[in-house]
Amino acid sequence: MKNIVVLGAGQSAPFLIYYLLEEAQKNNWFVTVCDRDLGLARKVVNGHAHGNAVEFDVNDTAQRHAQIQKSDVVVNFLTPTFQYLIALDCVRFKKHVITASYENPRVAELNDDAKASGLLILNEMGLDPGIDHMSAMAIISKIRERNGIINSFISYGSGLPAPEVKSNPLNYCITWNPSNVVTAGDAGAQYLEEGKIKILPYHQVFNRTWDVELEGLGMFEAYPNRDSLLY
Repeated sequence: MKNIVVLGAGQSAPFLIYYLLEEAQKNNWFVTVCDRDLGLARKVVNGHAHGNAVEFDVNDTAQRHAQIQKSDVVVNFLTPTFQYLIALDCVRFKKHVITASYENPRVAELNDDAKASGLLILNEMGLDPGIDHMSAMAIISKIRERNGIINSFISYGSGLPAPEVKSNPLNYCITWNPSNVVTAGDAGAQYLEEGKIKILPYHQVFNRTWDVELEGLGMFEAYPNRDSLLY
């Protein structure tokens, strides 16, 4: 039986946990959900025969090592602050690790050691970043297979405002930290436009917007997001 350890049970983590538990019997998985809030972890596991809830303190080194050592793969839903710490432990104990966060440069430096041990460190495996990159490459690959030429490419990724949600000024029905919508701009932005590199400092990001109309949803404002040159 493969043991999947999920670190974090809040925000968007339950959607993956529900899927893993639903598929656990068929694939011979056991899913351990670790969270500092034991009640939340238990609620998500909901007594499933192939799941277990554990009260977890990421700063407790012995406890962290114990959970990682018993895993076959670690899914890290903790805040990006802990991405390097968890990845370092996983390489040390020869465990695969997956995150949804932007890749920390220090984590990227672990890649050679991970490869040498036959391990996967997969970052940016969420919606944005994640699915947006995969769907983009699927489109680009199909165009290239047909000997097509790409003159311009813009990828949009976002939660869409829901007018009926009145709990916040953005009308977002959010499954992640709502402050991230604003603080993402702190990183500034850089991208390629008509062959030229454009760099926006953080205080100009939200001043560089343009309209995007989505059929059936109306008009939205788009803005540059972080470092697009990496991709």
